Amino acid sequence: MKLWELIYVIDGSYVSERIQGATKMAARSVIVQRYKRQINFKSVAEVVNV
Repeated sequence: MKLWELIYVIDGSYVSERIQGATKMAARSVIVQRYKRQINFKSVAEVVNV
């Protein structure tokens, strides 16, 4: 698993969060599923290979 740092905007606020996922898209989908809407991702970067 890889660790991803995602920076996104939700309700006008920037949020930085780290999520484990096999791929960048898998990490992004965790956030999309949580909020059930389109998310404006500003950055998705790999932190470390766990």
